[in-house]
Amino acid sequence: MPELWLLIFQHVSPRQLHEVTLTCHLFRQLAQPLLFRSLSFHPYSLDSQGGRHLRKFDSLERMQRRIAFCTSDSIRYAVQDCRFLPHYSVLVRMGQFDEDSSKANAMLDLIISALPRFINLRALAFLFVDLNQAQVIQLCRLHLLDAISLCHCSIASISDQSIRSLVRTSKLQILSDKAPPLIRYQLGFSVLDPSHLQSVAFNNIHVVELFMQDLLAAKVLPSLRTLSIPSSVPLIRDIVLLLHNLPALEQLTLTRSGPNLSLDHDFANVPTPVLARPLHAFHGPYQLATKFIGGETLRELTLWDGHPSSEAWRMQPTDIQDTLWSIRAAIHNVETLKISVTCVDDVVLDTVCSVFPRLRTIQADVSYGLHIQSSASAYDFEVFMGVVMGSKFPSTMERLWINSQSLAHPLSQQELNTYAFYKRRLLEIYPGLSFVSLDDCDLTMSWVSS
Repeated sequence: MPELWLLIFQHVSPRQLHEVTLTCHLFRQLAQPLLFRSLSFHPYSLDSQGGRHLRKFDSLERMQRRIAFCTSDSIRYAVQDCRFLPHYSVLVRMGQFDEDSSKANAMLDLIISALPRFINLRALAFLFVDLNQAQVIQLCRLHLLDAISLCHCSIASISDQSIRSLVRTSKLQILSDKAPPLIRYQLGFSVLDPSHLQSVAFNNIHVVELFMQDLLAAKVLPSLRTLSIPSSVPLIRDIVLLLHNLPALEQLTLTRSGPNLSLDHDFANVPTPVLARPLHAFHGPYQLATKFIGGETLRELTLWDGHPSSEAWRMQPTDIQDTLWSIRAAIHNVETLKISVTCVDDVVLDTVCSVFPRLRTIQADVSYGLHIQSSASAYDFEVFMGVVMGSKFPSTMERLWINSQSLAHPLSQQELNTYAFYKRRLLEIYPGLSFVSLDDCDLTMSWVSS
């Protein structure tokens, strides 16, 4: 039954899959295409100045042979994602590279022109790859994609008359650490079909501004469910006014931005957004939690301090206590909680246990130790465990992960015995716990081993 073997081979690792192809002709015919589900292309090499170079042995003829094999009828149906990333050379030695940059562009043209032949292609990723007008137009010929990722890429301007079909993708990610951004659209995001976008993620403020100006302000994005942008207060103020164009938005992530991106951190001036529906997930500074969280649909919550002057973005225990109590009516269905705090003490644990009756996972990133009186290199584990044992976690609790920057030290036999004792006691009190990590020195210890 070839169909059954094919189903089995889809769950085999690539290395074992290669061995399967050497077994017999039938297995080779079934398994070989699965080895090419993911393809990586290196169209050229980049030097330290960003110059393009084509290595001598990376000839167009060699790439043509590779493309011919990958687009053959036996292989092309299996290709699901393609990654484009150049080789990086710090020093370009004479004679090793072809200095004609047009050949590097021809190599990229050759690869992109072959993409429409991969009829099951679902994902594209570009890293430090520049695309010209003709190449962008080629991308518009592709079938529906699940994801497009652009990392430190440059996109040439493209006129409206050149767009015969729009790029249809569900997930878009654009990453760029430079300002102004490397993404240079003449018409912004006009090459994208807004009706298909379900998730967008940007880490550059200028890219978000283009997104708002060229797409979000002009059109409704009916399918967009996930939005991730930097936590710049001026940017948040602007995008709040456009959230009515996102009727399906479920998850909002405000990523930690650098302190130099904005000197305005007055969260009180951020207007309360008008959302079509309550969020299912909110990840951002605790200062904005009361503005974005409402209803009873929230399932995931991540909180940290939005002021860059704070200690590594971490909240004080009283900050998290005040915030959670102020929104307790809207977060009682939360199942996953992630917080960044200076320390975990009875204030934090009592608050968490009081406002989250259905909590399954708690992950706390703390500064020093697990107890407020601990030093930067150690903590009083027994005192902390006394607080944990005295807390009444929900019966639904499955994962407890507290990660601190305290220096891990080799555990003595007495400390190992103490860990084992308290873990057995925790398991007796909370039989549903399947994972626990209490600081760096405990990362390798599991319930099974203890």
